[in-house]
Amino acid sequence: MARQNKTKTDSTNYRVPSVERAMAIIDRLAAHPGSNLSQLAAHLGVTVNGVFRICQVLVSLGHLDRDEHDKTYRLSPKLLSLGHQSMASNSLVGVSVDLLRLLRDEVGETAAISTRSGAVGVVLECLPAMQPFHFRLEPGTRFELYSSAPGKALLAFLPEPERARQCRQLDLVGSTPRTITTLAGLEAELQLVRRQGWAVDLAEKIEGCHCIGAPVFDQRRYPVGAIWVCGPANRLESGRFPQVAERVVACARAISRRLSGEEVEPPEKE
Repeated sequence: MARQNKTKTDSTNYRVPSVERAMAIIDRLAAHPGSNLSQLAAHLGVTVNGVFRICQVLVSLGHLDRDEHDKTYRLSPKLLSLGHQSMASNSLVGVSVDLLRLLRDEVGETAAISTRSGAVGVVLECLPAMQPFHFRLEPGTRFELYSSAPGKALLAFLPEPERARQCRQLDLVGSTPRTITTLAGLEAELQLVRRQGWAVDLAEKIEGCHCIGAPVFDQRRYPVGAIWVCGPANRLESGRFPQVAERVVACARAISRRLSGEEVEPPEKE
């Protein structure tokens, strides 16, 4: 008898019960927010203790919120935002490339757009400066949030509970003498970013590299991306920051309008 060839991978060989249960809990809470442990356990057909352990992990990761009064669970704003971010990331590049190119030509330095993936930033598109020496970043490049202009712009405008939780999870490691390495220092920096509407990187990750970034918002005023320019410190000097920041903020707001279909004001400044 001829052996039957398998044309598809048997997915049952790769099943991870704890992951499947975690996703089942998320699916259930999406349809029935405010469920308690007994309700979730009955739906999954497992013990309450088993559900409790999984929910505790999801809460610690910021994916679920637990109501301490009635002991129920709901999807957190962080988890809900992931779907919006995914959809926004796909359209961010499409609606921003021409504006990004204009920004690069006006400022004369590399311009890029990025988004956040958990505790790191990710470059979506980069247009290198038309100069012999310039910085270039490949799409998909990851970067720290706390030591970069786009990362600070993204962090600063997160909803306060999510911002605080995200900052506590960061490993603040110094790359240069100017890197922010304390939580208090980062919080003070983010307050400044919220007040002025833009962020800077004063060679905090790479010696001799300055960056200026501003957030891109969706219709919910959630920061789904950041526009930024970067260049050598001797060209992108601190004295130019206010002028360049004005162009970066204008570009970010134009992209926000395209993305949301309306004028989007940043959240209220602190």
